[in-house]
Amino acid sequence: MGDSKFQFNLQGLNELMKSAEMQAILNDAANQMAAAAGEGYEVESAHPISFVAIASVKAATYEARLDNSKNNTLEKAKGSVKI
Repeated sequence: MGDSKFQFNLQGLNELMKSAEMQAILNDAANQMAAAAGEGYEVESAHPISFVAIASVKAATYEARLDNSKNNTLEKAKGSVKI
């Protein structure tokens, strides 16, 4: 087999990682995760930072924080995300 070379287009990768399309995908995934986790869980800051889009889910209430601490609810909810 011949030698193959692969080179990242870093500018293109950076544009993709902070694009509106990537943000929409991450927002959708975070919303799915929050819904699977249940009451008291919500999507937190869903905005691009300097080099990537970001979305996160947090336990917003005391009950949700207690539930997450005892049951790893957010960790388990990750498995329900379909993208």
